[in-house]
Amino acid sequence: MLRNRRIFILKGAVMASVAITLALSPLNSSSCSVGHFSYDLSFANEINQPASSFAGTYGSGDKAPTSTFTNDFEPAKGTWEKFNGYWRFKDVHGQYLNNTFREIDNLKYRFDQQGRMVTGWFKVNGSWYFFQNNGAMVTGWKKIGNSYYYFYEDGKMAANTTVEGYYISGDGVYMPAGWKQTGDRWWFMNGDGSYPASTEKVIDGGTYYFDSQGYMYTGWLERNGSWRYFTSSGAMVKGWAKINNNWYYFNNNGDMLTNQLIEGWYLDKDGKGLATGWQHNSSGWWFLENDGSFPYSTFKIIDGSTYYFDSNGYMVTGWKQLNGQWYYFLSGGSMAKGRAITGEEEHLFGDDGKWIKQYLIIDDKLPLARQFYSPTNYLILVDTTENHCLIYYWRNGNWQPYYDWLCTTGAYSTPTVKGTFHVGKRGGSFGDHTYTCWYYTQFFEDYLFHSVIYDSGSQTKILDGRLGLNLSHGCVRLPLSKSRWIYNNIPFGTTVYVY
Repeated sequence: MLRNRRIFILKGAVMASVAITLALSPLNSSSCSVGHFSYDLSFANEINQPASSFAGTYGSGDKAPTSTFTNDFEPAKGTWEKFNGYWRFKDVHGQYLNNTFREIDNLKYRFDQQGRMVTGWFKVNGSWYFFQNNGAMVTGWKKIGNSYYYFYEDGKMAANTTVEGYYISGDGVYMPAGWKQTGDRWWFMNGDGSYPASTEKVIDGGTYYFDSQGYMYTGWLERNGSWRYFTSSGAMVKGWAKINNNWYYFNNNGDMLTNQLIEGWYLDKDGKGLATGWQHNSSGWWFLENDGSFPYSTFKIIDGSTYYFDSNGYMVTGWKQLNGQWYYFLSGGSMAKGRAITGEEEHLFGDDGKWIKQYLIIDDKLPLARQFYSPTNYLILVDTTENHCLIYYWRNGNWQPYYDWLCTTGAYSTPTVKGTFHVGKRGGSFGDHTYTCWYYTQFFEDYLFHSVIYDSGSQTKILDGRLGLNLSHGCVRLPLSKSRWIYNNIPFGTTVYVY
């Protein structure tokens, strides 16, 4: 008797340990892949084959009860008993239900091989079931943890199928249709669990392309001979889009357009949008026509001005000889007509732009010059209207034209002093750390002849070289070579007449 008691205590402890182990042990793992997702679920209490006997002795009985029930969910009558923290059921024949499904008071239960009422996940012959805390078997939709599952009327969990239009994964988890992420890549699951691959799909009004593996595509893609572009969010571009600092246009099908005019922009063979009209690159300015062509080796009138484009299509500036005739094109490219300043000189051009002659006033002003006396062999006249500096030389008993230079005189707010004066002191330069004026020659107080304005200490970098204008502070500005000539050649005391 003592020996039997020890056996009972030992077996009871083992059962309690089993119960605790079942309650606390990690769930067994099962996994399955759907599309690009891998899901891991954990379950407990797995039984692959039903056992025929109840292993263990309860109470004072010496014989383990055996199950004689073979019909699942057959109604049972009897009484519930709690043993070592587990519920079991004794039928009217005094036998404990084990390794079977039974219906008790209109609820369905499962009893394991040891006769214990099952709760939670339980696997029988490859099918999963779920039992609530009160042991009742679940049917229909059930949220377990953070996931939804569906259980048929017989309690089996649905897997890898569609229920009521919803996809159920191989692990039984309800998978809502929509965007999914695997690593740093995106894909889309349809309602039936499939996913688009090697095709386009419209999602929430946007068009997306999915590659052969079903991943969302981004960037340039050639399809059916046309190029399309998909943004970093995957949406296909339509209309205008700026990509890598270039503009492109895509039609309603997403096809990039080429070699045509769209909304005032010409799309070249690569689809790059170029605003028609003036264009600029490292080689210069050129003009894009509405048909994508550009003028070259020809004149073209643009906004009322005439331009000439060289054999490469670039706008010409400066002097240009064409068919034996000389033309001059200003810094902005327009062809000179009438009087025009060409660097350090002024010239006359016809209405057709052809050069006529250099524009000089020294001969016209000769009668005026001959009214003046100078104690040296030189006489200087400064015309502040024409902005010409005239040098006369005494020869053959009279003043003779010598040089006619374009100059810049005082602005209207700071005009050059007018009257008759005489050359005074001179110097190599003046200025500060921001500018330098070279070779100055005084003719009255602070009024000087000097060079145009250069960067400090430089004789090559011009800060302001404009000539033929009224914009100085009162001095007479000249090209560097001319101010140096006066500095080196005009004697002290020479008469200067400013008008």
